[in-house]
Amino acid sequence: MQNPELSLVIPCYNEETNLRPLMDAIHKAVDPLKIQYEVVITDDCSTDGSWKILKELAAADPVLRIQRFKFNCGESAACWAGIKAARGNVIITLDADLQNDPAEIPKFIEHLKYADCVCGSRVQNRIKGDSLIKVISSKIANSIRNSVIHDDITDAGCTYRAFKRECVENIKMFKGGHRFLPALF
Repeated sequence: MQNPELSLVIPCYNEETNLRPLMDAIHKAVDPLKIQYEVVITDDCSTDGSWKILKELAAADPVLRIQRFKFNCGESAACWAGIKAARGNVIITLDADLQNDPAEIPKFIEHLKYADCVCGSRVQNRIKGDSLIKVISSKIANSIRNSVIHDDITDAGCTYRAFKRECVENIKMFKGGHRFLPALF
């Protein structure tokens, strides 16, 4: 596959129990769209069996492309390495732990017809699992970020995003920079 329409970019660290269900959920969501796509997973030097499972999955699944860091570099670096390796006209980033439901991918693609960047939000998920301190600190951080950047992103820390390729090709990334990607457009 030379130029897929869609690249799903997924940073991965110690996700051995989630990788098979993740790939199943991706196929269930994207295969019915009848588009060419790839899944680019960057293993951030996991210490569990993630890399072994990724190699097994990649050997059996032609849409899966994998790469691995020699040292743990963090989520932003793994995400950015995946974006740089992606070949699709549309790039969607999501987490490997299934907190971002792959069933939402078609909605991201649809909304991207009207924007250069589409951002997800974990607002409903916060009610279920996050501590009160995490919720409050996140609201404060988002409020400060929005007052400086003047956009309407409700959850800058959410990594579930879609971009048109031309929007990310010349961006320089930095540690923690995945939170600011939407503001760069």
